[in-house]
Amino acid sequence: ARGRFLEHAVVHGSLYGTPRNDVEELLEEGKNVLLAIDVKGAEQVRSDPATASRLTSIFLVPPDEATLERRLAGRGTEDSAEVGLRLQTARQEMRERDKYDHVVVNQDLAQTVAEVHQIVEDKSCSPTGCRTKAQHKDS
Repeated sequence: ARGRFLEHAVVHGSLYGTPRNDVEELLEEGKNVLLAIDVKGAEQVRSDPATASRLTSIFLVPPDEATLERRLAGRGTEDSAEVGLRLQTARQEMRERDKYDHVVVNQDLAQTVAEVHQIVEDKSCSPTGCRTKAQHKDS
């Protein structure tokens, strides 16, 4: 399995991973690839020479911890102990937010989607790397 995954992690007892070939094929076609991954996966992608130069990282944060707790509990997929564990993980992960190119507060879903879309639109990627539109105008 080594090398077949761009990133992988065990999160709360479940295995997650992103197949490398899927991402590389899309990048070679000049397409943007959006990965919904945790901080461990993001670190792996940042440290991978094949993808690091083409990476724009976005960290989504809740407006506050109470909102995060309400959202987690509202899903109804975890018991209170699991919600507590996920909150603890979220607190730890939020300490990593300064490592990201962008931080977007997820207050309103439609606005969050619009902000992420704008960040992606402001980038132009090719198989060799990404540049912002402003960099295109200057070069």
